[in-house]
Amino acid sequence: MLPPALLQFLTLVFGYLYPAYLCFKAIRKRRPDVKELLWFCQFWVLIALITVTERLADPFLERLPMYAEAKLALVIYLWYPDNKGTDHVYNNLLQPVLLQNEEDIDKHVDEIKGRVNDAVSQVQTAVSAYMQAVVDETIANLTAVSAQAAAAAAAQQQRQQARQQQQWQQLMTGAADSSTVGTNSMHSSRQLDASQEAAEVDQGLLGMETDTEEEDMGNAAQGDDERIEGGIQPEQSSIQRGIFGFSFLRRGCAVVSQT
Repeated sequence: MLPPALLQFLTLVFGYLYPAYLCFKAIRKRRPDVKELLWFCQFWVLIALITVTERLADPFLERLPMYAEAKLALVIYLWYPDNKGTDHVYNNLLQPVLLQNEEDIDKHVDEIKGRVNDAVSQVQTAVSAYMQAVVDETIANLTAVSAQAAAAAAAQQQRQQARQQQQWQQLMTGAADSSTVGTNSMHSSRQLDASQEAAEVDQGLLGMETDTEEEDMGNAAQGDDERIEGGIQPEQSSIQRGIFGFSFLRRGCAVVSQT
């Protein structure tokens, strides 16, 4: 009794790989033999039926004794040319059953094909609707993002314009203040110049009055000397007192104008 792994490997080689290579050699011929190609078609139909049956009934068939050895012997029997096992099994066992149930099989196949086509159409419709929804949502998101970006740019531009306007107003206010300060400075300078000119005029007048007083006092002293020489006592005249009073008043006005 061979190990199960070795039995499975031999089944794959003699049941699938080697018959597939023989089929390739038959197709590759310049003038393929129709009988040979027909034989390979029958063989692959039997292998397909065995494979489907095995997949469905494998949990039950594995429990049978010598199941793996029997399957290996069956696939070798089918492809071995001397035995003609494929012709015997296909023509005597499978073909009569298929011919008897061909109409029902075709009917079920057509029904299944229709259901598959309907399912495929529904899937295509659902996929198309989903893709359309995704595209619409993407476009909406892009539009919203673009609108937000435009609003942010507009707000930033407004803030920048307001900042520039504020800076311009501050600049104009500073220029007006500077102009006011300059005007006040010119005013003060002019007033100071006028005060200085007035003080200079007052000082000139005061100097002139002082010279006049000194000249009058000299003349008065000379007159007194002449009176003393003539034996007459010197007396202060009213004119001298008026001159002294006027000089004192002028000095007071000059001091007040300077302060």
